[in-house]
Amino acid sequence: MVASRGTRPRQSRKSTESSEGEEQVASQTMATDDQKAEILALEDDWLESRIRAEPAISETLLDTAYLGVRYDGRVQGRSEFVAAVQNREQLGRSSKQLERSVYLFSDVAISMGLAVIQRGESETSFRYVRMYVGAPGRWKLVFSQATPLR
Repeated sequence: MVASRGTRPRQSRKSTESSEGEEQVASQTMATDDQKAEILALEDDWLESRIRAEPAISETLLDTAYLGVRYDGRVQGRSEFVAAVQNREQLGRSSKQLERSVYLFSDVAISMGLAVIQRGESETSFRYVRMYVGAPGRWKLVFSQATPLR
């Protein structure tokens, strides 16, 4: 068993070898339409709640061990992230997420895409990667990273 900080123990994954001779640790699959829709809806609600400076969704969605790397390079834990939402530091006028993909690895979901936030007359765009742990109906966000586009 492998235990991770602040989360339940989980089974070790057995390595296998692919036909190309590369070692594979987990089997990655594209999410089903329902699984993808669930993750994308979570992300849409989460982004909109941040724009409205409503921290309740962040408090529920973010795991206690959450770690995020913001578009400006700052690292935030769960409490810092929730405080930033409460203090209206994430405020924008509107948002959209594009070029979105969701992948599943057993009890881990990886989401990637492009987010565009409208702030007054300016627009901020960044690529993101988010990692969720759990299962349908009970996903927790454990990691996110945003990389600004110039």
